[in-house]
Amino acid sequence: MFKTDYSYSNNEAAVITCLFGGFAGESEYRAEASRLTRTLGETTPFQRKQYFCCSYDPPLKPYGRRNEVWFLQEDP
Repeated sequence: MFKTDYSYSNNEAAVITCLFGGFAGESEYRAEASRLTRTLGETTPFQRKQYFCCSYDPPLKPYGRRNEVWFLQEDP
């Protein structure tokens, strides 16, 4: 299982993401969102009340699955 945190931005939006593997359901997404929130701390400006869940693989793919949790970054 892999985990990575990174930030991406363009002219439309800026997001802070957490990448993780495995089969993800609601509890896994909540746990990763909570972990990313703790990692970012209180000083990073992002929207804490909502997050986006992304899964990039079909349900029948058993290995090497890619999932992400996204928070929208706010202007400082």
